[in-house]
Amino acid sequence: MPPLLKLGALVAAMPQARVRIAGYADPRGSQAYNSELSLRRAQGVAAVLMAAGVAPSASASRRTATPNPPAQTVTSTATRSSGA
Repeated sequence: MPPLLKLGALVAAMPQARVRIAGYADPRGSQAYNSELSLRRAQGVAAVLMAAGVAPSASASRRTATPNPPAQTVTSTATRSSGA
């Protein structure tokens, strides 16, 4: 079972649980484009969680102002050196 569906099953089994979903984008696009992309990504994750049984009221999707998650910054140098 994919990890996101496992998470959905876990959250669905705990009705008191709440999930906050934050979408991110890389810095290559404009701020407006990346803001919308971040929101679409977060909403996509929310849709998968709801398909796994999570109540819509148990999750909140949001876009972020920062282009990358704080714990994971990917640069073009890192991408090239990894062979991707």
